[in-house]
Amino acid sequence: MFEKMIREQTAKQAEQLEAWLSKRESEQTFPDDVELIENIDYMGDGEKSHMLDIYRPKNASGVRPALINIHGGGFLLGSKEVNRLFCADMCRRGFVVACLEYPLVPSVTV
Repeated sequence: MFEKMIREQTAKQAEQLEAWLSKRESEQTFPDDVELIENIDYMGDGEKSHMLDIYRPKNASGVRPALINIHGGGFLLGSKEVNRLFCADMCRRGFVVACLEYPLVPSVTV
């Protein structure tokens, strides 16, 4: 019963998050000076929860510091797309950013 309740609540929250992301994407534009390479399979298994995005300045040369961004959500909610504008901003400040996805509860146990 508890597991069913968790699944129902996380599904509801995931729907709300997707609606918020869609609204935000329509209201805010992604910066033109940032290159985004999406959905790199870091585990080699094709799972959506094992993908990462790389953000890098389009016209930058030379070595750049790296930043790894992992979204929050208490292992229950969230996605790498939530931090898309934050990662782009960090990229504009000179970083190359890797933002990764990871499996969420209840698909996995913590």
